[in-house]
Amino acid sequence: MNSLISIIVPVYNTENYLEKCLYSLVNQTYKNIEIIIIDDESPDNSMNIIQKFVLADNRVKVISQKNQGLSGARNTGINNANGDYIMFIDSDDTIIETACEELVGIIEKRSPDLICYNLRKVDSNEDTLDSSFYCIDDTKSISEFDVSGAIKDNIFRKHIRYEATSKIYKISIAKQIGFPIGMYAEDFATFYKFLSISSKILYYDRNIYNYFVRSNSIMGSKSVKLYKDVYKIENEFYKFCENCNLDEKTSKKLESNYFKSIIKIYSKLCTAYDVEKDDNLISDVYDSIHQVKSYMLPLNLKFLKMFFTLLGKNAAIIFSKIYKNL
Repeated sequence: MNSLISIIVPVYNTENYLEKCLYSLVNQTYKNIEIIIIDDESPDNSMNIIQKFVLADNRVKVISQKNQGLSGARNTGINNANGDYIMFIDSDDTIIETACEELVGIIEKRSPDLICYNLRKVDSNEDTLDSSFYCIDDTKSISEFDVSGAIKDNIFRKHIRYEATSKIYKISIAKQIGFPIGMYAEDFATFYKFLSISSKILYYDRNIYNYFVRSNSIMGSKSVKLYKDVYKIENEFYKFCENCNLDEKTSKKLESNYFKSIIKIYSKLCTAYDVEKDDNLISDVYDSIHQVKSYMLPLNLKFLKMFFTLLGKNAAIIFSKIYKNL
């Protein structure tokens, strides 16, 4: 086994977690790795921690840049990677000690474009918090997918996840798709694009990645921009899937997922707006709901009741405008 693995670690304001993350990388049982740390103009003590690892291990290098966010840091890492394959690790998370060894073993035998694996949601002691979808059976079994199979699997919430950190990428695949600058949920915006240019996609049923849940993370912060970005991405993913020749069952599941998502997104957005004045917002909700087929209407009504409950007085305004001409 001689494949070089490039591990890209964007760093911004994670001094309390960074050391644990980096120890999990330098202590990998597979040694032919490079660890590329992108200092995204972090204002805390992160650089001092990074320098200790740089001095102690010649596989660790750091690149400092003006703040560009997570997407910009990952893109810089991709552009500077020398590996045959790339992994993305967030600087407050860890991977298991044998992660690279196990993945390279699969790579050397099967030469995939992508290997998808499991994440565990964990607390500060790395105890599992949530086993639904984030932690499968850990059987170490391997399944192979083509693009349509992988997309279908994701739609049914089975194994193929959207997070950039739940995969190892062939370098040629990683370099073709950049992460969008200035957008939240950048993983969701790009995962299906990576899948779409991959000829061989493997799913390895193994808990490789420990995803540490903290309340002040990007996805933990509920901003208007986050929900707007997710809504835009939901629409792009929906349109992409419509061109994937999905069977009827999968198409119905896609529409169900889409409808539930936009209702949840707008229930959050509307609490941040003066919805009586924001006609564009109401128009967008109306247009999105009308993309679902007629067989979804009973489910629509169910979720609109939830929507009504969540929004209180604002719900009456939105409900009446959405269903005025339905």
